Parts: sequence; structure tokens; C-alpha cells
Amino acid sequence: MSQSFVGTITNTKGFKGKVYVSDVPNGINLVNKGTKVNIGYSTSFTKQYTIEKWDKISTGAVILLQEITSDNLAKELKENAMYIEETDLNDKENEEYFKDVSNFEVFNIENGKKIGYILEVWELPANNVWLVDTEKGDLPVPVINDVVKSINYNEQKVEIFLIPGLMDLIDNGKGEKQDKDDNEEEID
Repeated sequence: MSQSFVGTITNTKGFKGKVYVSDVPNGINLVNKGTKVNIGYSTSFTKQYTIEKWDKISTGAVILLQEITSDNLAKELKENAMYIEETDLNDKENEEYFKDVSNFEVFNIENGKKIGYILEVWELPANNVWLVDTEKGDLPVPVINDVVKSINYNEQKVEIFLIPGLMDLIDNGKGEKQDKDDNEEEID
């Protein structure tokens, strides 16, 4: 089974063992009570804990673990990463985060023009990134609500909003970014 990163414990809250988790990937809003999580500096060096409560907040989550009953025990977890089996995140609220979108076509939601197709998915701490193959080069697209507007699994198609500056990130494979004039025609 595959473990997925679900955040980094950054601080404690109160005196009953609650901890703040930051860097929660976009799309992970709920982890059910009783779910086993692994906490450590890497997937190779973890200890298993059980979720008692998971509260999503704008900057991540505040969680309570069954095994952590004091602020002192919670402080020992600071700066550790949290991992979870993908199968434990299969409820409908988290489902889209883990579905494979490789080779899906990517379209500009504003004008319907095809931008390219997804080459690969990068799982990063803050949010996933789709590497999109365009005519001008590879474009890293952040998988965040402000950018990804719809995913159609049946048609293997996604629609994105091109936030200002996104097209400036195109890499032509030579380590060079595209000229701004070249990118403007794709945005129109």
C-alpha cells in the first residue's frame, strides 16, 4: 500500500494534545475518526497514531490523536510529517485528490482553447502540480481551487483558469522560460 503525505505538524494547541498540521494538500478536507496515520521525519521512520478528531482550518488542520494526551507529548511531534494510506482517504470528499489524471486534456475555461495535456502529477507538500505539455513547452499547473475549475473523468478533460503569470512558467526544455509575447497569444 502507498502512503501519502497529509501535512507537517507545526505547533501545539492548548494543553490536551491537539496539534496544528500545515501543508495539507489541496483536496484533503476530512480524515475520519479511527484512521491510522504515521508520523515521523520520513516514511521510513514513523510511528503509528490514531486520529481522534480532524478539524479543517484555512491554513491546514487542527487534529487530536488518541495516543497524545498532553501538551508535552504533542510538542515531541513538532516538525514531523504525517502520512496516511491512500485507501484511508477514499471518502467522496477526498476522492478527486488521488485519481489519476495523466494524459487528460487541459483547456482554458475562459475561451475553451486547448492548452495541452497532463504529462505527470507531482505530489508536493502544499498542493499537487500537474506538468502540462503545451506547444511552447512544459507548464507546471498548481492543483488549487483558484486554477482547477473542473475535472471530467469520463471525457478525460480538465478546465483551468489561467491566473496572471501562470503562462510565464512555461519551460521550453532548454531551461529557458518563454518570452512574454509568445505566451500572450495562448491566453487570449
